[in-house]
Amino acid sequence: MLPFRVTALSAVLLLTGCTPYTYINIPSQVGDVAQHSPNSATARQLQHLALVALLAKSPLDGLFQVILPVGSTQQTYDRVLPLVSDLARPPQYVPEGGALSVIEVTGVRARGARAAVDIVTEDGLSTVYLRYSMGASWGADRIHSWGKILDVSTHYQPATGSLDP
Repeated sequence: MLPFRVTALSAVLLLTGCTPYTYINIPSQVGDVAQHSPNSATARQLQHLALVALLAKSPLDGLFQVILPVGSTQQTYDRVLPLVSDLARPPQYVPEGGALSVIEVTGVRARGARAAVDIVTEDGLSTVYLRYSMGASWGADRIHSWGKILDVSTHYQPATGSLDP
């Protein structure tokens, strides 16, 4: 009887969307117990998939800079950017002959099988909603464009120097 209960409990947890450690708040919120590192495997995957989904909806021409959340290491940039696009460059990249478009991941939130990633572009703020499906992993569910709810021209402050804290 005990093996049946363990198997049944495992099945219920899997079917209800319980996934390994998917309580994430980036940036952190006072008093929460969520994971805050943008360098975890799940945070990296959510950022990558959200950026790909947003670029599929609103492609950019030519090279562009990607700014990941504060605390992202060089290793995170090295893993995420090649998955996003061959044209994605880190914030310390200095273009020859002109400015680049900039995309900045400003927030990552995950609760069980649902996640949301906030991304600021020159067009304004967008939130990419993702969902975890058993056997298929994370995938973009929908994108909501909030528009220019803030002055993005003063928001962009590309980092300079080393990304390692």
